[in-house]
Amino acid sequence: MEKKSSEDVSDFKGSDYEVLNSMKDLVRVIDKDGVIIFANTSMIKSMPINPIGVNCYLDYSEDFPKCLADRKYRLNSTIKEKRKINGVDYSITSSPVMDKDGEVVSTVEVFRDISKEVKTQIDLINANKDIKDEIKFAKHIQSKTLPSKGEHVGLDLDYSYISSRDLSGDIIDCIDIDERFVGIYIADVVGHGIAASILTMFIRQTMRYLVSRITDSRPKRVLKDLNTTFTELNLSVDKYFTIFYGLYDRKLKIFSYANAGHNGIPFLISNDKLEELKVTGHPISPMFEGVGFDQRDILVSSGDELIMYTDGITETRGFDNEFYGEERLKRDLMKVPDRRIEYVLNEVDSFRFLEQDDDIVLVSLKVL
Repeated sequence: MEKKSSEDVSDFKGSDYEVLNSMKDLVRVIDKDGVIIFANTSMIKSMPINPIGVNCYLDYSEDFPKCLADRKYRLNSTIKEKRKINGVDYSITSSPVMDKDGEVVSTVEVFRDISKEVKTQIDLINANKDIKDEIKFAKHIQSKTLPSKGEHVGLDLDYSYISSRDLSGDIIDCIDIDERFVGIYIADVVGHGIAASILTMFIRQTMRYLVSRITDSRPKRVLKDLNTTFTELNLSVDKYFTIFYGLYDRKLKIFSYANAGHNGIPFLISNDKLEELKVTGHPISPMFEGVGFDQRDILVSSGDELIMYTDGITETRGFDNEFYGEERLKRDLMKVPDRRIEYVLNEVDSFRFLEQDDDIVLVSLKVL
């Protein structure tokens, strides 16, 4: 690179010089011909040669950056750009210097080292990718824990399971205890995402252990023991869930059930009539340590259908912000004798105005 002689290089002195020279950022001032008439100490130290007197239009290279402003000085405002120079990421700001007549006489270019910010962004992108990959894997595992559809000890199981996010806080399970008994439950964990999905795994593992105790798998006993086990985790009071659990006796055709705060009250559809399976109970929560649960028993017949659901259905909002609601759900369930899940979900989709913001589970159990 050839420099202009000292006579051709304008002096850049005074208070402006002191301010620019004290900056940690790299600063250079360029005249209308592209000649660098000033470079602060930081820039001089970072360049392979002293840049003062170099023409940055003609003498630029890989490690000596070209002028940011164009050569014809079509510069009426600040220009910003990012460049990598000598392996360092810079954010460059080029600002015009005007004379008293408003004519551009030079430009000031400030090079700010943003390597740490760029690295942080790259690290965040990689971290987010790792998290997304892990969530995708967890979603796959969560889907594999759902019960198989079809016959379970005298009941024909069908369901739809739709998460509002990648991971769901709702869970269902159907546990074949032996040739006579089968346990069925639906649970809704407060919140969504990773924390809620982890709690669904706790529910699944604990319920499978409790229900497998054939000596006493009554719903009221199972829910009481579930609450005790959950309380022993010593979680904060904002971590809780609701659950409806039923036990079907194939021999006697008795369906026994208990409810731990699950507000999606299940229905029994029999002889073209719909009955609510109401029973009270507190949510599974550290706030209700040691509480008991009520239990009810009903006789069912072949052809009867049990419907369970989570509030993601009834709390779906329409155009006027109205809830889909329990009454609309009951009416839609009774409109068709078969394929009720498919019909209801289509109706919910048609009713919904905005995106789904809660998990949705709808379960059908037909007595064989």
